[in-house]
Amino acid sequence: MRNRRVPFRRFVTIREISGLVIATLLATGCTASEAVGEGGFPPGGGGGRPPVQPPPQQPTSRLLPAALVGVWNGQDSRGIGSWYLAFQADGRYRRSNERRGITITGTATVQGTVIMFSPEGGRPYSSTWAAGGGRLSIDGSVYLRADQGQGASALVGSWIDTSGNYWATLRISADGTFQLADQAGGGVAGKIVVSGRQLTLQAAGRNPVTCGWAIDNGVLRLVRPDGAVSEYVRSG
Repeated sequence: MRNRRVPFRRFVTIREISGLVIATLLATGCTASEAVGEGGFPPGGGGGRPPVQPPPQQPTSRLLPAALVGVWNGQDSRGIGSWYLAFQADGRYRRSNERRGITITGTATVQGTVIMFSPEGGRPYSSTWAAGGGRLSIDGSVYLRADQGQGASALVGSWIDTSGNYWATLRISADGTFQLADQAGGGVAGKIVVSGRQLTLQAAGRNPVTCGWAIDNGVLRLVRPDGAVSEYVRSG
């Protein structure tokens, strides 16, 4: 029997197939990353699984409780001046002590009974707080409200004049009324209205008098429009 010559057939290798696929993709302008999406599915439509979208971020609210918003006054633990704390509804705060020459500003957030202070240029820290009846407690330190219209709690009480100017005694009640008594000039009574660092004394038959005021280490200072200063110490 005569032997037939079988024609040689060359088998294509896997490497050559891969090279042909890549060449085809490059020729059509499609890259491998475009052809296969996340998890092996094609991106976008075409019946494949759509790409996973990150969940929307919830905005962080800095709104402070209404009971905390306002201006508060408290004594310095070492007896050097007084501290004022001012909180705004959007979370901004200001802490100052004029005698020490210190002013700190930043933002605050509240979660339950914990308040987180983030001072500008400083490290955040947390404290516990509670407010009610015109009193604010932060880590046990007590501050009295100093801005609430008539009868700010920081002013409520009896005061004795130590400067010898105008009035000998001053009594301010929680209902927003006051009584001034001077042995030489008699007495006067009326209403007191507080707005920030100013207070207005309104007495029947007399022109209202607006004074600047501050409480420094237990001493109440009233500055009249003519610049005269009266100082009072708390007596009750």
